[in-house]
Amino acid sequence: MVCLAQQRQRVRAPVQAVIDSTGLDVRQASLYYINQRPSRSKRCKKWPKLSLFCDRRTHLVLAADARLGPRNDCPLLKPLARRASALVPVAQLLADAGYDSEENHRLCREELGIAESIIAVNLRGRRRPPQDGYRAQMHQAFPEEIYRQRAQAESINSRIKRLLGASLRSRTAARQNQEAILRVITFDLMLL
Repeated sequence: MVCLAQQRQRVRAPVQAVIDSTGLDVRQASLYYINQRPSRSKRCKKWPKLSLFCDRRTHLVLAADARLGPRNDCPLLKPLARRASALVPVAQLLADAGYDSEENHRLCREELGIAESIIAVNLRGRRRPPQDGYRAQMHQAFPEEIYRQRAQAESINSRIKRLLGASLRSRTAARQNQEAILRVITFDLMLL
């Protein structure tokens, strides 16, 4: 009981958060069988995609979203950041270029009170960098040393897949999303 109380106190302090997405597998066949099939049937057009908003230090998942992928990560930052900020104060957010948009920076810094939103700039095929706003600040003075800690998001994704499996057993998209969220809850309980 004391351990759980200590974890709760740690989470209530402002957290340094990371956000990332990962794809999950839905095939139950062995890798050998999949590699033996003709190449046209190897492709999977849709798969479950799990997006996680996590505490960088404790690896606790503060908010999660499971949907059918592939899809753009950028719009998923809003609901995840709002859910996580409602639970705990967030001091810093690290995200890859998939979440880059001026709107996401404004949401984090102005609406949710996140002091630093460090999101890698995605030039989207343009040669000219952003000229104003938070994206321009990121492009001009990107904090590489701090951004390296974003690798914790990859570590969390990998840890969930290693401990609880990367392949979902459910067949329908709705059930796969539920199963993915249940795995996240199980992971948090394992950490606590």
